[in-house]
Amino acid sequence: MLALFTLAVTGLSAYQGQFVWRHGGAQNRTYAAMLLAIAAVGLVSVVGQTSEDATPFVRFLGFAAVASFVCLVIVPSFLRDRAGWALESGRVRLAKWLLTARQLLQPGSLAQQERDDVDTMDKARAGRVDEALAALYERRRETNEPFLVRGLDERIVWALIFARRWGEATARFDRTLSLATGPVSARLLVEMVAAFCETGEEGRAAELVSYLEKSPLAGDLTFQPLLLRARMVFLAFVGFAGDVEWLAGGLPGTKSQSSGLLAYMSDAQRAYWIGVARLCAGDFEGAKAALVMAEAKAKAEPERKIVHDKLAALDNPALPRARSPALVELANQVAAATRE
Repeated sequence: MLALFTLAVTGLSAYQGQFVWRHGGAQNRTYAAMLLAIAAVGLVSVVGQTSEDATPFVRFLGFAAVASFVCLVIVPSFLRDRAGWALESGRVRLAKWLLTARQLLQPGSLAQQERDDVDTMDKARAGRVDEALAALYERRRETNEPFLVRGLDERIVWALIFARRWGEATARFDRTLSLATGPVSARLLVEMVAAFCETGEEGRAAELVSYLEKSPLAGDLTFQPLLLRARMVFLAFVGFAGDVEWLAGGLPGTKSQSSGLLAYMSDAQRAYWIGVARLCAGDFEGAKAALVMAEAKAKAEPERKIVHDKLAALDNPALPRARSPALVELANQVAAATRE
């Protein structure tokens, strides 16, 4: 059994190591070398275990290769997933701690970039977005490696999104990160759905939702929270208030027959998105009730300001915009897929 595990780890480490070495840039060479070292140790153990006079030391090498692979690949992936959950639920400090632990186990620019992304988000939420952007623009000017440049472009768009500078975020995304120019992280695409909706470009948001629905990741359980969030945001801005409430688990403190698929969100977040959906559906009284609750439930000043700004829109509410049949049809498909 140990020999089989060692053989599998050897193959996976060799493949991933050479891939990171060739495509990850100089910043990730240390991590790539560690993976290749695991592959080498595993190969020695596999060859040794096939002989009739296999020694305990050979078996120990196999155990060491498997354990190292778990620490360098499996555990960091788990920490990254948990950090994503922490961010979605508003636990920024926990996310930073988890990503710091991941960076220790998986050194390189990829882990560092995710940790830096959270720092950027934290600064933006604290109102220091110009400081964060200045540092990002400076780093981008000094970087020539395409892989790192694209990562910095993503972080710039992230900072603009967290600062709620929607027009700048969508313009920067179209100029540097459109899907036509290369892959974009799924997490950023989900937030771009909200950005395009905020700027009134619901057609562009629909394109991203369709892209995510058709993505090979759509069947991955770890991707489901992101896909569900994209669906919820899109349905909220199209005015499908009932479906958003069903997804979010209803308003805090109320009983509702719903899936609660996104009930991990904070009470403030759940009430906020229900309020947005009601507002876009033209239910201004219902929107005000939900948003007032969201403001009361918000624990941090940035959250309260976001809700307050949305409440201000109720002072002079506009009638729901007319939406194309194609947009409504997509929203119906998204709602049906969610309930299934």
